[in-house]
Amino acid sequence: MEDDSLQKVLIWLQDLVRGAVGYELENRILQGLCITQARKGFIRCALIVPTQASDVDGNWHVGAIATLIDVIGAAAIYSVAHRLITSVDLSISYYSTAKIQVCFLFKLC
Repeated sequence: MEDDSLQKVLIWLQDLVRGAVGYELENRILQGLCITQARKGFIRCALIVPTQASDVDGNWHVGAIATLIDVIGAAAIYSVAHRLITSVDLSISYYSTAKIQVCFLFKLC
């Protein structure tokens, strides 16, 4: 039987971006997410940070960044482990602020 976990997780991510599944917070943060490359254990995306993901100073809200990393990281894990594994230790270092309406390219593997 062929493993279809990568295809399943890509469909789930697309549904999440469209707002068909998940919570409103995730839908707002992931609005406009574009998956540019995906393979087992690896997802590369591009995102123009939506205004809904900003803090009071017009920067990309740190909670929105963490949510994005958690969701895409979970998807990359699912593509290999064939099940969702909860993030137990999420440690992020923020070195500077990031503005909204700017395109960011990122990969998780």
